[in-house]
Amino acid sequence: MHLFSTLQHCLKEIPLHTSILLIGIVALLPFATGLLPAVRFTSEQIHVVVYPNEIAVVGRYIYKNPFPFSVVQGFYIPFPVDHDHPEPYQVHVERVKPERKTLQLRRSFGKTRFDAAFSAEEEAEIRVSYRQQALANNATYILTTTSPWGRPLDFGVYTLSTYGTVILSSNYPFNLPHGRAGFQKSGFMPVKEWQFTWRKTDENKL
Repeated sequence: MHLFSTLQHCLKEIPLHTSILLIGIVALLPFATGLLPAVRFTSEQIHVVVYPNEIAVVGRYIYKNPFPFSVVQGFYIPFPVDHDHPEPYQVHVERVKPERKTLQLRRSFGKTRFDAAFSAEEEAEIRVSYRQQALANNATYILTTTSPWGRPLDFGVYTLSTYGTVILSSNYPFNLPHGRAGFQKSGFMPVKEWQFTWRKTDENKL
């Protein structure tokens, strides 16, 4: 209430066109910062390569602009960081479809962020890749950030492959055909993160 009253008082003291511009900026800020969704998050495919002391992640995400006009959506990448899992490196984001374009990253409020423009009713695929050290033979992929998008994913596919390691456990049961390490979900609104563990193969033990 105090903030609104102060803003209302300030708007009385500046020209009308400037007031309209400020109101527009304030209205768009939650979308540009990724606090509110302007587009719809419909599906994702996540693949993780598990090495003895690190993981390499590639995520492919599909977004749809439901509006008959162009929008710019702000995003942030949620990394699980702790003593055994330091800040990821080699982070790269690109728009893959309908055209390929590298998206510029920035650090803001302690998060890695980027923006993507969507034309009217456009569907686009965004690819995120990174590597992260994993010093205790376990790792986490954040899933619960789907919730702020306001609706379940149409589908999600999550797979693991190994290089000098053997997968020991996953808190999401594997259900892919042909015994592949991973799982798939439809109508998926995650309530927990994906956590998995491994051991090094004999030739990779220190």
